[in-house]
Amino acid sequence: MTTEDGIAPETAISQPKLEKEANVARVEKSVEATPKKEAEKPFDFKFYVTDHSPRVADTGSPDKLRALYRDIKKDGIEQVRYDWDWNLIEQNRGEINSDQLERFKSAAQIMKEEGLDPLIILSNPPEWAKKLYKENPGEFVTSYKNYTAEVKKAVEAAGVKPETVQVLNELNNPAYTPVTDMEVIGQLCDAAREAFPEGKIMVSFLAAAIPEAVSKSGLSENVRTFLPKLKTISDKFDKVAIDYYPGGWQRPISGEGGKIVNLIKRVVLPGTAAYKEMFKDMSLFQETAEEVASWGKQYELGETGFPTKGAYWGNEQRQRYFYDSFFRHFKHLMVDFKARGVPLPDKLGLYQAQNEPPRNFIGKLMRKTPYPEFDWGMRDEKGNRKAILQGSLRASELVRVQQESRLSRIIHYMKSPMRETQAIETQQDNQELQEVRKELSLEVLTPHEV
Repeated sequence: MTTEDGIAPETAISQPKLEKEANVARVEKSVEATPKKEAEKPFDFKFYVTDHSPRVADTGSPDKLRALYRDIKKDGIEQVRYDWDWNLIEQNRGEINSDQLERFKSAAQIMKEEGLDPLIILSNPPEWAKKLYKENPGEFVTSYKNYTAEVKKAVEAAGVKPETVQVLNELNNPAYTPVTDMEVIGQLCDAAREAFPEGKIMVSFLAAAIPEAVSKSGLSENVRTFLPKLKTISDKFDKVAIDYYPGGWQRPISGEGGKIVNLIKRVVLPGTAAYKEMFKDMSLFQETAEEVASWGKQYELGETGFPTKGAYWGNEQRQRYFYDSFFRHFKHLMVDFKARGVPLPDKLGLYQAQNEPPRNFIGKLMRKTPYPEFDWGMRDEKGNRKAILQGSLRASELVRVQQESRLSRIIHYMKSPMRETQAIETQQDNQELQEVRKELSLEVLTPHEV
């Protein structure tokens, strides 16, 4: 049987099908001929956290350190950064505190056993050394060499090889590091390299737009005036750690914000809207990171965090919100760096593992003021995990302490390829974020005019 034009019915029906199949074949051939897009690689960030527990006997016992480091490890942290405080090891010139040295050594051993790498800081000159630096910088350098030699012996006895050794702390912050001569700092880097030839020598600075009046007082120096000085000795170190605290130490101070009354308001009366904007401000980190990268130096985010310091600063939910907001915007900055060919940091540091309560009268008094120095830990002084180390805030406390921590999810988010990151951002706890923001707006923070 045929149709009027002489074509069999089944042939008439199959002709469009044949054309469709031919089109599909052409498309498939075209797809095969198109070069396949390389799979997007994940970000290779490593995370570390600063911990000061080994400084004192009650928090630095082997049992307490082991419990803490095991707890740190399970959230995805790979390294612990800690000071080998010179002022504790050699409080009096020529007298080495062997008990203190042993505690620092034991901490390194326990880190290694728990699968964590120690990042050591050769920091905190004792009072006699500060005086010596002013009177005889050459003798100060010699004393620093002697101190680093003692640390080297203890580190070798611990059986660890630190990948990174940091010289002093926040070089533009004389309140912590009263060594301002770049030539002397270069010599201290040489001393550290002599003691640890296989490690990378690192220095750090605080990325903060310090007001001119504060810089002139000698308490701290604006990072923009400090960096050209640091560049003059850039051949002395391998890496730079950038400490960055938006909403904490780093706040907008230009124009009207620089007036003393407004500075006081920002310290004493932190407003909800203003703080949310500050948490995501990456501008000064971007500026300083690009500058350091232009020197051909590796760099990392050395410290960031937020305190849980009562009415002045907020509570655990606010700390958790800070980390959420900060790292979301930090990740987008990293994507921008990658697109423009700016080198990325290899490590991201958090501050700090556990609260370090003050032990003297002045410290205890300052803790009761708005001064932002205490309660930065992700755990309280007893080791209890704060909200950043818990699961969903929608769950009961009993349940959320058993869930994957928010920090663990942030670390996964930071390491994920951007395509996956966008999916995570779309799906990730939208309801929870809304609840947290509601809590922050209505319960944790009292709105103020800033």
